[in-house]
Amino acid sequence: MLTPTPKFFLTRPIFGLPPVYALGGVALCLVLGIMAAMTLDRMSRGDGVAGIAEGADARLPAPVFAEPETGIIRTVVADDSPAWMRNAAAFPAGDRAPRLAIIVVDEGAGAGPARSALKLPAPVSVAIAPTADSAAKTALAARSAGREVLLLLPMQSEEQFDTSPNPIAINILRTELVRRMKWNMAQFEGYVGVMNRFGENATRDSQTMRAVLEVVKAEGLAFVDARETPSSIAGAVARRMNVPAGDRTIAVARGADAAELGASLANAVRHAERWGAAIITIPAERRMVTALADWLARPVSGVKIAPVSAVIQRLRSGTIKP
Repeated sequence: MLTPTPKFFLTRPIFGLPPVYALGGVALCLVLGIMAAMTLDRMSRGDGVAGIAEGADARLPAPVFAEPETGIIRTVVADDSPAWMRNAAAFPAGDRAPRLAIIVVDEGAGAGPARSALKLPAPVSVAIAPTADSAAKTALAARSAGREVLLLLPMQSEEQFDTSPNPIAINILRTELVRRMKWNMAQFEGYVGVMNRFGENATRDSQTMRAVLEVVKAEGLAFVDARETPSSIAGAVARRMNVPAGDRTIAVARGADAAELGASLANAVRHAERWGAAIITIPAERRMVTALADWLARPVSGVKIAPVSAVIQRLRSGTIKP
């Protein structure tokens, strides 16, 4: 029997390949196997694959990227306060000075003047109709400026022609009334409460107002009775239902001049001095905003211009007559 010699192994093909190539492949497999075993060992110790690269540390936490800045001021509330308090502008609660709320009313075409009012050096509030031009943008601009917003709820009028698609009216089914409320309230967000626009009949009807105010209360909002008629019971019904509420004291008519505005503001100040609080509404007209800026430039002794929620808080405190 012949014994194989080393020369035999070096010249005989292995797996059909020349001996040099076959042995080289075996060596390569051994090296790759050793490297794989080292990698698995490092991964089992938490080093990670990235740790193989020189200077890398796979255990560093992934970078956290901040959200892009938008220039919009947002208030983050961590409690379960009702919406009228969550959306309220800052005002010192312990300030015992009489409070005057000035509400600039954008009924539909006053977006420009309404936004100009946001630059006034006083915490004026803005009431915006749900169908107003750029209503959502105006509301967002107001909140960004630290101003309070009211939803100007359209109600059926006896005398004024109104094209609002979903006005609140008497003698409609309750389900339809709630649907109209929900539609109007969904047009923008961030408001502290609701103020009626027109609605001479509705605000005299207790059944209608209870239905309206049940929705307002469920949403945690306040209510301002615009007092479109002296016989309105809306504010009284709201207070009986424990809805935060206030009544408009004085309304400046559309088309009024600077003198009429000044006289109305003077009356509102006197009311606040006597009763501790007052609410005045001013139409969102350019000349009205300009006249209001001139009036604010003159100090009003003893009376603080306050957000409407601060006036409602004063009315709810029981320290003054509503």
